[in-house]
Amino acid sequence: MAAGLPFPRKNLGAFTAMAIVVAAAVFFLPLLFCATPHGWMMVMNGGAGMYVLLLLAFFAAGVLGLLGALTVRGKPAPAAVVAMLAALPVISGAILTWLAMRRVLGAVSGESVDPTTAARILAEGTSEVDSLLILGCGIGACAFGAGAVALLGAAGTVDRARSGVPAGKGFVAPLVIGVIGMMVAFGLRVSLRAMFPSMLLTIPSLAIVTVLAAIAAGNGPLVRGWHDRREAGAWAVGLLAAAVLAAAGVALVDHAAAFASESSGLGAIAGESVDDSQKARILAEALHDTRAARLCGWVDGLFAFVIVGSALLPALGRGPDGKVRSPFGPAFFAALGGVAALVGAVTFTRTATFGDVAKALGKMDARSGASIVTADPDVPRVGERGTFVEGDLSGPSIIVHADGTSEQRTQDPGGVGFSENLVVLADRRAKYAAVARAIHAALDAERATGTHAAPTRRRTVSFLVLALPTRRPVDLGPYGMFLKPGAPTVGVGIDSPRSLEDDSVAPRPTDDMNAVVAAIIAAQKDSTGEVGFPPKHVVLRPPQRDEW
Repeated sequence: MAAGLPFPRKNLGAFTAMAIVVAAAVFFLPLLFCATPHGWMMVMNGGAGMYVLLLLAFFAAGVLGLLGALTVRGKPAPAAVVAMLAALPVISGAILTWLAMRRVLGAVSGESVDPTTAARILAEGTSEVDSLLILGCGIGACAFGAGAVALLGAAGTVDRARSGVPAGKGFVAPLVIGVIGMMVAFGLRVSLRAMFPSMLLTIPSLAIVTVLAAIAAGNGPLVRGWHDRREAGAWAVGLLAAAVLAAAGVALVDHAAAFASESSGLGAIAGESVDDSQKARILAEALHDTRAARLCGWVDGLFAFVIVGSALLPALGRGPDGKVRSPFGPAFFAALGGVAALVGAVTFTRTATFGDVAKALGKMDARSGASIVTADPDVPRVGERGTFVEGDLSGPSIIVHADGTSEQRTQDPGGVGFSENLVVLADRRAKYAAVARAIHAALDAERATGTHAAPTRRRTVSFLVLALPTRRPVDLGPYGMFLKPGAPTVGVGIDSPRSLEDDSVAPRPTDDMNAVVAAIIAAQKDSTGEVGFPPKHVVLRPPQRDEW
């Protein structure tokens, strides 16, 4: 074999046609999706940004088709451009999402917007702008797939028969790993009970990648023995870049499904007639589907990378000139850089979006005199509302966990001591004895420091309980902030003599907080069975200290 000669090629027409068809899907598949009723609703929700993405898809399809045809023929320069261009739709979708969210946040910036309305607007707005990320990820998945097919075609069109080099058994590894990957993709979705629609795209994609990688692996022995080190290195670099692009394309299918689950869940809770129990259930399901989709995305992407990467093994090693055929080069680094850029863009957009939503809701609550408690694993996410409370809600809060442990957080922005209100956030499973112990410890600390309430004023305690569908608190992750405010709040008096108009509630030490709150509400109801306004005052009788 003479040095400096390019690889002989075969089946160029078939592989070129495949590269062009897959590139055309970058535009036509999103267009067909947008033609469906659900897709058209997404277009309406995404606004002008959706049309920008569709125009970008048209541009990407044309460029990927042209460069893909050249890449199949072994041209090294277009390979790097193909690798970078594939990330553009996802990055653009992330940027457009961030810009659209600025407008949503502006809608709740007015002084007249109450926290409940703000939570609904932000949930609906986040749901709508997610459409941009969904379409961006969908177009990006097709674009990465088109790039991977073109690069795999360049590795598969090498004519090994002209040189008489046997294929060996290198094709076995991609086939075996591909079959395992498809089985894992199916089994993972069955075990998670989620993400079956994405499987209709993921498993065929893994099958196509497996077949093309097996064809390329058969050319590995010829590449390793090729005299031209540059030509052999370009083949290896293109195949490793194809592994990165294939992994990103498969993973983006599942991540588009993750954003779709999030969008559906947040849109469903934005209605005025949806109560807290329904919202908690809807968000819990959306969180499960979102996490399942991301897990499937990482697992499917990893298998796609390993399937294509295993096709490199027969080509690695020293050639006849004694030098190693390296799979690292411009196309690989371009693919890696494109994936890193899209991951950074999406991560920044998600972090900024949820961070800004939390700040906006926090400002709403600050204006309404409420406070927020978050990130406690065994405490429901609740917003404090002063409907049934005497005194100021800016006072100290006691958090009682399910195991009876407690902590106190002083929230006194004025810096003048404790307010008249003691806010207790108790896990529904916490026993009343543990809650009473925590309350008395806080009161004892007040007396010791001289910051307790004046003797003539009645100390008020507010128990905050979120109406979840089960007694076990649900961790709603970043979606928990959309449930506030509106959690039921019950105000009671402690350490005060009972007057004639007060009712007394004396829970047993072994009662959990579910039973305690139910008893307080029952005592506040009037003869018609309703809690009036202002509600009837209730004195909560603590257990004796020897019962703790």
